[in-house]
Amino acid sequence: MRWLRSWIVWMLIIVGCATFLLPRIPFYQDRMPYGYDLGGLALVVLYLSFGFLSLGLYGLVMGGLSWRSDSLRSRRAFKIGLASLGLVTGLLWCYLKLMNLMLSL
Repeated sequence: MRWLRSWIVWMLIIVGCATFLLPRIPFYQDRMPYGYDLGGLALVVLYLSFGFLSLGLYGLVMGGLSWRSDSLRSRRAFKIGLASLGLVTGLLWCYLKLMNLMLSL
Protein backbone atom coordinates (compact mmCIF):
# COMPACT_ATOMS: atom_id res chain seq x y z
CA MET A 1 0.00 0.00 0.00
CA ARG A 2 2.98 2.28 0.24
CA TRP A 3 3.13 2.66 -3.52
CA LEU A 4 -0.20 4.54 -3.43
CA ARG A 5 1.51 7.47 -1.72
CA SER A 6 3.84 8.03 -4.65
CA TRP A 7 3.01 10.87 -7.05
CA ILE A 8 4.52 8.84 -9.89
CA VAL A 9 1.74 6.26 -9.56
CA TRP A 10 -0.92 8.96 -9.69
CA MET A 11 0.64 10.57 -12.76
CA LEU A 12 0.73 7.18 -14.50
CA ILE A 13 -2.97 6.73 -13.73
CA ILE A 14 -3.80 10.13 -15.26
CA VAL A 15 -1.64 9.49 -18.33
CA GLY A 16 -3.28 6.10 -18.78
CA CYS A 17 -6.76 7.60 -18.53
CA ALA A 18 -5.91 10.33 -21.02
CA THR A 19 -4.33 7.87 -23.43
CA PHE A 20 -6.75 4.96 -23.36
CA LEU A 21 -10.06 6.30 -22.03
CA LEU A 22 -10.24 9.75 -23.61
CA PRO A 23 -10.79 8.52 -27.20
CA ARG A 24 -13.64 6.29 -25.97
CA ILE A 25 -15.66 9.17 -24.50
CA PRO A 26 -18.80 9.93 -26.52
CA PHE A 27 -18.56 12.84 -28.97
CA TYR A 28 -14.81 13.18 -28.43
CA GLN A 29 -13.85 13.71 -32.07
CA ASP A 30 -17.18 14.11 -33.88
CA ARG A 31 -17.07 17.21 -36.11
CA MET A 32 -14.40 18.76 -33.90
CA PRO A 33 -12.89 20.98 -36.65
CA TYR A 34 -16.26 22.69 -37.22
CA GLY A 35 -16.87 23.73 -33.63
CA TYR A 36 -13.60 25.23 -32.45
CA ASP A 37 -15.11 27.46 -29.78
CA LEU A 38 -17.38 25.01 -28.02
CA GLY A 39 -15.18 21.99 -28.69
CA GLY A 40 -12.10 23.64 -27.21
CA LEU A 41 -14.03 24.77 -24.16
CA ALA A 42 -15.47 21.29 -23.75
CA LEU A 43 -12.01 19.73 -23.82
CA VAL A 44 -10.78 22.19 -21.20
CA VAL A 45 -13.71 21.18 -19.00
CA LEU A 46 -12.91 17.52 -19.63
CA TYR A 47 -9.25 17.95 -18.65
CA LEU A 48 -10.30 19.87 -15.53
CA SER A 49 -12.52 16.96 -14.59
CA PHE A 50 -9.54 14.59 -14.95
CA GLY A 51 -7.55 16.79 -12.57
CA PHE A 52 -10.34 16.84 -10.00
CA LEU A 53 -10.80 13.08 -10.44
CA SER A 54 -7.16 12.48 -9.55
CA LEU A 55 -7.44 14.83 -6.56
CA GLY A 56 -10.62 13.11 -5.40
CA LEU A 57 -9.19 9.61 -5.68
CA TYR A 58 -6.00 10.72 -3.98
CA GLY A 59 -8.01 12.24 -1.10
CA LEU A 60 -10.08 9.09 -0.66
CA VAL A 61 -7.07 6.80 -0.73
CA MET A 62 -5.00 8.97 1.62
CA GLY A 63 -7.97 9.28 3.97
CA GLY A 64 -8.35 5.51 3.99
CA LEU A 65 -4.65 4.83 4.55
CA SER A 66 -4.33 7.21 7.50
CA TRP A 67 -7.66 6.39 9.12
CA ARG A 68 -6.20 4.78 12.24
CA SER A 69 -3.29 7.13 12.81
CA ASP A 70 -4.97 10.53 12.57
CA SER A 71 -8.74 10.78 12.30
CA LEU A 72 -8.85 14.57 11.80
CA ARG A 73 -6.54 14.43 8.78
CA SER A 74 -8.38 11.44 7.33
CA ARG A 75 -11.76 13.19 7.67
CA ARG A 76 -10.35 16.26 5.95
CA ALA A 77 -8.90 14.10 3.16
CA PHE A 78 -12.26 12.35 2.72
CA LYS A 79 -14.08 15.69 2.55
CA ILE A 80 -11.67 16.99 -0.06
CA GLY A 81 -11.96 13.74 -2.02
CA LEU A 82 -15.76 13.71 -1.98
CA ALA A 83 -16.00 17.40 -2.90
CA SER A 84 -13.61 16.81 -5.81
CA LEU A 85 -15.66 13.87 -7.03
CA GLY A 86 -18.77 16.05 -6.85
CA LEU A 87 -17.01 18.61 -9.04
CA VAL A 88 -16.07 15.85 -11.47
CA THR A 89 -19.73 14.92 -11.85
CA GLY A 90 -20.69 18.53 -12.58
CA LEU A 91 -17.83 19.05 -15.01
CA LEU A 92 -18.63 15.87 -16.94
CA TRP A 93 -22.27 16.94 -17.19
CA CYS A 94 -21.09 20.32 -18.50
CA TYR A 95 -18.82 18.57 -21.02
CA LEU A 96 -21.65 16.46 -22.40
CA LYS A 97 -23.95 19.49 -22.66
CA LEU A 98 -21.30 21.51 -24.50
CA MET A 99 -20.60 18.69 -26.93
CA ASN A 100 -24.32 18.19 -27.61
CA LEU A 101 -24.62 21.92 -28.24
CA MET A 102 -21.64 21.84 -30.60
CA LEU A 103 -23.01 18.88 -32.54
CA SER A 104 -26.36 20.58 -33.00
CA LEU A 105 -24.74 23.59 -34.72
